[in-house]
Amino acid sequence: MRKLIPLLVLVSACGGGNGAAPPPTTGPPPTPVTTTASTQGTTTTTTPPPATTAPGPVRLDHFLAEESYGPDLVEVYGPPEVGPWPVLVLFHGGGWVTGSPSDTASLANELAARGVVVYNASYRTMSEGGAFPQMVEDVACAIAYAGSTAGTYTTTPRPPATGGHSAGAHLSLLAAMAPEAFVGDCEYGPAAVEGFIGLAGPYDIDRLAGLIAPLFGASLEDAPERWAAGNPFTYVDTSADIDYLIIHGTEDELVPVALSEQLSTALEGAGRRVSLEIIEGETHGGVIEPVVVNDVVVAFLESLR
Repeated sequence: MRKLIPLLVLVSACGGGNGAAPPPTTGPPPTPVTTTASTQGTTTTTTPPPATTAPGPVRLDHFLAEESYGPDLVEVYGPPEVGPWPVLVLFHGGGWVTGSPSDTASLANELAARGVVVYNASYRTMSEGGAFPQMVEDVACAIAYAGSTAGTYTTTPRPPATGGHSAGAHLSLLAAMAPEAFVGDCEYGPAAVEGFIGLAGPYDIDRLAGLIAPLFGASLEDAPERWAAGNPFTYVDTSADIDYLIIHGTEDELVPVALSEQLSTALEGAGRRVSLEIIEGETHGGVIEPVVVNDVVVAFLESLR
């Protein structure tokens, strides 16, 4: 059975006290400082904000013990105090071949500064031996884990939202739409979510057949059933009744914006609630820049609650 085992982030080298040190932060908090002026109009006092990355990152291992995969698979970013925060499980891109949570760490950190608990998560890419459907099962297990532990960080635990960038959008969409199909051997069960956020996702994989055949270990012609199981459009009519936010840039040269438009149209046709945000002049990588998407992502997450 695949288990997610929490690990201590830091251990005291001196062995004093309880042997554990506070979790590390990931740099200065991005929250703007708070400025107050005196009633005389001559004095300004600037108060720095508290750290915004507490209580994480939390290091977890949710892969089988015999598999040698890196330890930094889930990092949790959140406000400094436990509060009524929404929860997002976020997955990086990398063309299914590579990538790591560091790719989306800046977005996760800045969302945490806006009052969001972010599980910045990974999965076995093809460069680590990942393939379909195990790659989606990794994603689904991380989502299920977040759902079972969110009460550590928020006073109003609910099913989390999930989403990702590029390949991470494709994988997390599958887990969100068809949770029962990708449980695998995760001890936390199906991955229930209440919303999905797609950032420049390549959703209709049939249109990318020449690129991702290694994900399925066979061509579309040789393994049509396997490809259908990995195509989100297979699950549109039976998908979970959740809300969707689809974001894409008009200057994306890697993944055509038409794929996001196609997904939005299909979901709306199935009666799902969809917000499509086409960002003029933005590139494939630009849609994970906090300054580009923070406002719309936070607004979407708050609307779910």
